[in-house]
Amino acid sequence: MSRISALAIALALSTPAGAKTLSQRIKDLPDEEWVFQGLNIADKAITNDCLRRGICQEKNPFLGRNPSTGKMIAAGVAEGVAHAAGTMWFQDHAPGAVKLWEISTITVGAGVVGWNLRVRFR
Repeated sequence: MSRISALAIALALSTPAGAKTLSQRIKDLPDEEWVFQGLNIADKAITNDCLRRGICQEKNPFLGRNPSTGKMIAAGVAEGVAHAAGTMWFQDHAPGAVKLWEISTITVGAGVVGWNLRVRFR
């Protein structure tokens, strides 16, 4: 996943807005991006807790059935960076689609967190 993240960052930062500093690009992210990032963290934390307790198995084929805590953290960071880079790309190339991108991915993320909570607390 690190190659995908590196490619996403390179694409996002090589855009016309690439002259901005990374700090400015992060400040320019919409509030919805932080909702997605929070859901991403919640997903990894709940999944990791569930795995360590032995009451569930990971369903993401890229992570395997019982990934280590380190692998979960790395996946969360890679997904978060890739998503933020995707948002930056939309801001540069299709500003009208940013809201749809964010709402769509937040909806999926909320569904995943809800599913995790259902499995975690049954």
